Amino acid sequence: MKRILVVDDEQAILDILKEFLEGQGQEVFIAKNTTDAINSFLENDIDLVISDYVIDEKNGLELSQEMLFFNKDLPIIIMSGNVDFETEKKLLKEGVRYVVKKPFNLSRLRGFIKLCFLPDP
Repeated sequence: MKRILVVDDEQAILDILKEFLEGQGQEVFIAKNTTDAINSFLENDIDLVISDYVIDEKNGLELSQEMLFFNKDLPIIIMSGNVDFETEKKLLKEGVRYVVKKPFNLSRLRGFIKLCFLPDP
């Protein structure tokens, strides 16, 4: 069982992903803002973060950078409906593993999650 933190300011997205991931046997933590996300991350030994790009006073890049400071190997998936190509390149350069466009397909997201947990070659 992996410990997954989902960060989004939309309750419906949090509910859908929590139900989906728990159905996959994962332990899920949710946060509606970046402050709660950082606190949950620091308190719960998180294995994977799935975060929206536009959240609140910080965006997904800033949140990712803060978490990666504490754990440089932390897999992070960013979801967004409005990330342009340059922003996506910057996210990947800064350590985000995958950028998933909203609206997303749950089976596609499941594939990205599995890839995050493959051992390094």
